[in-house]
Amino acid sequence: MCSNHNISTNTSSRGAVLFFIEGCIFLILDLVAFMGNSLVCLAIYRNSSLRTVTNFFLFSLALTDLVAAIAVIPFNTISSFANCWVFGYLGCQLVGGFAYCWAGISLLTLTLVALNRYTCVVRPSIYTKTFSKKRAKVMIIVTWFFTSIVVAIVFPLLGIRFKVTRENPAIVSPLFSSQSSFTLFHAIHIVYIALPCLVMTACYFKVFLTIKKHNKSVIPSFQTGQAFFIRRRNPMTVIDCRNHGIEEARMTKLLAIVLAGFFLCWLPSFLTILLRLFHAIEKVHEVYSNFYHLFPAYLSSSINPVIYATMSKQFRLEFLNILRFKKKNSLFIDVS
Repeated sequence: MCSNHNISTNTSSRGAVLFFIEGCIFLILDLVAFMGNSLVCLAIYRNSSLRTVTNFFLFSLALTDLVAAIAVIPFNTISSFANCWVFGYLGCQLVGGFAYCWAGISLLTLTLVALNRYTCVVRPSIYTKTFSKKRAKVMIIVTWFFTSIVVAIVFPLLGIRFKVTRENPAIVSPLFSSQSSFTLFHAIHIVYIALPCLVMTACYFKVFLTIKKHNKSVIPSFQTGQAFFIRRRNPMTVIDCRNHGIEEARMTKLLAIVLAGFFLCWLPSFLTILLRLFHAIEKVHEVYSNFYHLFPAYLSSSINPVIYATMSKQFRLEFLNILRFKKKNSLFIDVS
């Protein structure tokens, strides 16, 4: 049980050297996540040209990763160096709650990103009505509120708390009051994960088919130079359709890579849920708990800023401006 006494004194026989190595890995991931996602938030806040509807969702995603870098990973880092859980019962509950909020909000935000891309590329006629900046902010707030309610209210009602694991006292995992709460918890997780995955897969599949079809249809326009259209929201603005299509393709590719990175990093955690549901993880949990489960999940909070810097020139330049303490003043056409 997750009592104050057990948490503060629980140590592992795995060895201080191994815990020190794990603590160093946690520390590196935490610093990269904190610095990288801070850059993303600052870039969008400072540069008005980056405040597009799509980037609002990326801002929310970076903010959730900052939550992990501040309220989750540091506790695992300190406990790894100490070779025991040192934050008591309340700390155990808070870290577990923040961890599930982080995962849930990230998953729902990526689902909103997929719907955003689908509407923008496949159904552009209804895009401005569906994904205005005001509505995007409302969607983000609802996502955060809904996930927080599930973790803060639904979990306790189901008899779910959090405890440190037997094999590794630096790791927090769910504690169930009954077999029914155990089964219901994991069943909800499967549905919670499966539905967004299906939505995202369908959206990006349709998006890439549309982009492929669009690229074939505009080649004649490229050759004749007739590749311009008038923006409906501002009739005085004439957009080069070739550049517009390129920017849309780049943004969609960037977001698809972000999604792929998220699922690759969280796949071990998703598999853990299935293994625990069928009681198939007990024998391998000691080895599995960190290297194949927790570290990849924490890595997901670090890789997105690297993806943005690598694939987006606007993000890359703004990151450099921030690091050089320069203010960027440039014009950029909002295409998303």
